Amino acid sequence: ITVTVGYTGNDISGIVQRQCKINNQNNWKDAEPNGDCTINSLDDGTKLKDGQEYTIEGRVRDASGRKSTVVSQDIATKSNSAGKQILDKKPKGLSEKELGGMYRFVGQCDAANNGCDGIVDNFVCFGYETEDQCKSDIANNEYLYRIIGISSDGKLKLIKNRALDKEYMWWEDADREFKWERSLIYKAINGNDFLTSLSQDWQNKIATTVWLYGDVGSNIGFGPDLLSADELYKIETGQREAWSGYGTKYGHKVDKWTDKVIAKIGLLYFSDYYYSYNGEGMTICTGTDVNVCGNSWFLLQNNGTTRKQILEWTIVTTGRWDQTSYYVYLLDAYGFAFAQLPMNKHYVRPVFFLESSEVSVSEGTGRREDPFVIGGVN
Repeated sequence: ITVTVGYTGNDISGIVQRQCKINNQNNWKDAEPNGDCTINSLDDGTKLKDGQEYTIEGRVRDASGRKSTVVSQDIATKSNSAGKQILDKKPKGLSEKELGGMYRFVGQCDAANNGCDGIVDNFVCFGYETEDQCKSDIANNEYLYRIIGISSDGKLKLIKNRALDKEYMWWEDADREFKWERSLIYKAINGNDFLTSLSQDWQNKIATTVWLYGDVGSNIGFGPDLLSADELYKIETGQREAWSGYGTKYGHKVDKWTDKVIAKIGLLYFSDYYYSYNGEGMTICTGTDVNVCGNSWFLLQNNGTTRKQILEWTIVTTGRWDQTSYYVYLLDAYGFAFAQLPMNKHYVRPVFFLESSEVSVSEGTGRREDPFVIGGVN
């Protein structure tokens, strides 16, 4: 918090000292010569909280030692983190309420609105060497990401705009149960293929996250397409039961997802996609709705990939699907949840959270041609 300390009375002249402090704290802080007085923490070193209101007191002293009456004013802090800054900007497509624990970008592509550009203003430039790279070669820019959502404490969840350059197997075989933290993709994106290819400064801006994972099977039919995003979100965050495998012969009820890995990089959850489509969290990608569901801004085919039959891996597995095999879900170009054997090769887009205390927005409106530029906290 920065305040300007001044005095308009007639009984003190020749001011030589201006000071401020937070009410109920003991230590007065001297202001700059122009009167600006900045407070970053309490007396014990505790930093001021974002969005918190504090009572700031000010006083002045003249050369004769006379002090003014202490005056006070209630002032609320304003976060300089990227998430809070973007929430304040209210860019196009950002939900007005939290959906599955975050304010999310929601929108469908429309040919009348230049395809998918301009539907939601959630482009971010991250991992660049110079800011000039953020606006060059917009169609193929490797530094562009999309904001999935913003948590109430200002943490951004990002997904890479374009897939990584090669296709990956999720795992080496399908005849035994497999875990996400041992998958080939996990090792690749948390290693040289993505995370450690970034400079240490950019790596530090990515939050270490607890990623819950598990199965979304079905006792009556297919998996994620039978559930709303709200129900999927509860499964993905360990708040409700799930079903592992297919049917009652090979499947069984799971009380909650409890498998977890602590890492910086993950893959997409289905709730992230379904919330992005209409904000109501309904999975309507069946039957005649298939072409409509392919219109979400979230889909890989709508983010710079020309192949229409594109498939990208998710973090979600099926459990045992038949007598011999376990499968993994993908998201296809039409918005379907699609299960395949883990030995198949498909595209990958890293997903991660940014440390709210480590990043700010230096410029940008969120449009593809003018992305939010991520930098260090001011």
